[in-house]
Amino acid sequence: MKKFDHLITFCFISFLNTFCFSLFQNYIFNMMGECTQISFRAICMLQIFSLFNFFGSFFWSKLADTTKKHNWIMVFNSYFYGILVIAILMIKSITNKTYQLIFLVIIAIFREFTLGSFGPSQDALIMNYLAQNKRKLSLMSHITFVRSIGIILSMLYQILIDFKVPKNNHYTVNLITFFSMVSLTSFFLIFTVPPFKTVENENFSRIGEYQEDLNQNNQSNEKDEVNQEFYRQYDLNHNNEQDIQYSSKKRDQKNILQILMTKSLFLLYISALIAGIFKCIVVNFLPTFLRVRGEEGYTVKVCYTIRSIIEAIAIFLLSSVTHNLSILFMSSIVSAFLSLLLCFISNYHIYSLYFSEILIGYNRSMFSFSTILLFRTYSTSETQSQLQGLRNSAYNGMACVVFGVLAFFFVPSDIVDPSQAKPDQKSLMNAKINDLFLKVYKYLMVLVALSIIPAFVAFLLRKKHL
Repeated sequence: MKKFDHLITFCFISFLNTFCFSLFQNYIFNMMGECTQISFRAICMLQIFSLFNFFGSFFWSKLADTTKKHNWIMVFNSYFYGILVIAILMIKSITNKTYQLIFLVIIAIFREFTLGSFGPSQDALIMNYLAQNKRKLSLMSHITFVRSIGIILSMLYQILIDFKVPKNNHYTVNLITFFSMVSLTSFFLIFTVPPFKTVENENFSRIGEYQEDLNQNNQSNEKDEVNQEFYRQYDLNHNNEQDIQYSSKKRDQKNILQILMTKSLFLLYISALIAGIFKCIVVNFLPTFLRVRGEEGYTVKVCYTIRSIIEAIAIFLLSSVTHNLSILFMSSIVSAFLSLLLCFISNYHIYSLYFSEILIGYNRSMFSFSTILLFRTYSTSETQSQLQGLRNSAYNGMACVVFGVLAFFFVPSDIVDPSQAKPDQKSLMNAKINDLFLKVYKYLMVLVALSIIPAFVAFLLRKKHL
């Protein structure tokens, strides 16, 4: 009997996870603004506590690598995330601003610490399964594609809710859907996912063997198909013997901190950090940006849907270009810059904002796929989850901390969410926040453009094994 392909199971789990978390994740700061009376600057500064995402990524990654219980970690944190969403919705019953702020801080800390577990645990679990069965690492693109489909269907589901369910019941319906899908996901994680097993040296110990075969076959201009695939996945853009030796002899001897101090990886981390700041401003606050422009709620869902469709299409086409990860990473930076440029034009025509979302979809797909595999090339059998945690901490952790600190200096303290402003102050607050967004976008365009420099230098250093 043919062995069941658990990649199908992982695809289904990834779909369910992405669908249910998309019900709230993109609107979390908009929810905080609607449910509290604290200033807009305070809402932005709450992202400082994304520092706990940094700690959470390493804590959960280390725990997962030690216990091999990646599935149980995901189950626990999925339910806990839902409890935190309920806590945010309950804050509106607290009338004291100080108490509201205290509870929001506590929720923000636990939320970020919890979020640090999902990406690293799930990606490590899937890549370990591929390694156990000697499958192509490029199959990760199928998982990312399914995640994009999950986001698309989640957005379409919410558009349907906008038209069919009274506005004051939207969050209730989403919560019921969330816990139903989390329960289904938990069942598959506990009872169907194959156990995490350490593959000796996680394929890196076989690099020397494959290179010897390659050298022998080069004499007759014949290459074994397995060797070609291995060469394509792990060597990436390097085609020399020294790089293979570097992989096998040096990387296994390093711990996670030593690996981070590798010059090329550190520069990639900086570029990922800037990409995370871009995400914090343009992605996390899209609902607020559109609301102050007077757009209807479903416009936000349409934007997210467009972005996710482009992301899904791009991911579907990525498996054939995994040997050009550096190009994919650089193109994600260029698309981020152009998307910001279109945001300025969106003040005059809403369709330019849709084109901006197309570029953001391309940016997210290129960035996610390329960085997962790029950071993977620095890992050993003992640090595979931690390297993904490192990537996650840059993009979802430290970037948000930097954003929160910048908010303290750039966001005026007198600006509040327009939904909480007095009737005669709503139009003024809308204008102030809109001007603030456009001002921040100008600085962000410069920062994104500059991020090309560390990325380019990183790829040059990788060729010299630094």
